[in-house]
Amino acid sequence: PQDFALRLLVVPVAMMSVWFPRMAFEGPAAGLTYKKGLRWLAVGMFALLAILFLFVKRLLGVWLGMEFAASSYRLGQVLLLGLFFNALAHLPLAALHANKRVKETSLLHVGELLLYIPLLLVLYKQWGVEGVAWAWTIRAMFDCAGLFAMHRIWIKPKWT
Repeated sequence: PQDFALRLLVVPVAMMSVWFPRMAFEGPAAGLTYKKGLRWLAVGMFALLAILFLFVKRLLGVWLGMEFAASSYRLGQVLLLGLFFNALAHLPLAALHANKRVKETSLLHVGELLLYIPLLLVLYKQWGVEGVAWAWTIRAMFDCAGLFAMHRIWIKPKWT
């Protein structure tokens, strides 16, 4: 499930390769570009991931067999949830980098690592592989929230 889920990140990565130069050129005035990108990314990824979330057991069954699907579809659902937040985080990350805020995002990611490792160990010990998926999902949620907050603080987007 992880391999399949992470391959879906090609969507936000492709979108950001288009939006990044535009945000870099426009600088802090890229509010409308950012808002439009966020809308497209959120709606597109939500639709795709919601469909996959609902049918992950069936898809895994076709791909790897029903026995495997029965024991791992919840893992897939947890990863898809985390993937949604990970995908959304690509936009504020690109905007921050376009506005020369690389050091700040790097510090956020180092801080995440310091929290993620103990969380990973605790959840793995408690729930095994599904705990690992939850640790990654929680980290992705924290990353997403942190990047959006940093974007709001340092870029102060203009929405008009």
